[in-house]
Amino acid sequence: MAVSTLQCGLLPITQTAMRFLCIGYHDYRGLVLNDAEKDSLVADLGDNNAP
Repeated sequence: MAVSTLQCGLLPITQTAMRFLCIGYHDYRGLVLNDAEKDSLVADLGDNNAP
């Protein structure tokens, strides 16, 4: 959660961080309560290593 609050995101400065090089990002818009929001979430996260 701490990394998600940083504007720069996760920096690839350690071997552990490199595991998560391709991270998906989605702007928080509140609870996902309808299918349109679910589709938006899936599209933003994509096929990355770590959503």
